[in-house]
Amino acid sequence: MFADAGLAWVNGAPVEDATAVLHLLKADVPRRFPHIRFHIAHLGGDLAVLFQRIEDNFADWDAFPSSPQTALRSMWFDAANFYEPALRLALEAYGHGTVMAGSDHPYFQGRSMSVHSTTSAPRRSIPTSSRRSWAATPPNSTGGEHTDRVFRRPPAH
Repeated sequence: MFADAGLAWVNGAPVEDATAVLHLLKADVPRRFPHIRFHIAHLGGDLAVLFQRIEDNFADWDAFPSSPQTALRSMWFDAANFYEPALRLALEAYGHGTVMAGSDHPYFQGRSMSVHSTTSAPRRSIPTSSRRSWAATPPNSTGGEHTDRVFRRPPAH
């Protein structure tokens, strides 16, 4: 369906990521194997958007054997998505300690990866020479102004 329409990388990969995670949740794998560290690509596809709906299916219809929200908050998600509202949604849904900087390197070699911001900050491109170091920079480190702003943990109360 996606490949025939030329949408395999536009939406196919994130949909497959989300579907794979839903299968893990349905089989209760995160609860049964709590020591496995799951790293989910592409911010988990549409899981952050469906975060409450998935939990409601657990609570109202027993669609999952245990809380999907609890399981999702125990996983790690890479931010191979530079759209700031999507990053904020993922941080709100999954928690500030579970979203990592990421990239689609080496798939976009030779092209810039743009950071899209809805704030007053200008749109920036990450130079080819900086991609690997930026992508490997953990939250709250020296990843630059944009990384620090998006991945900042809320102040302790």
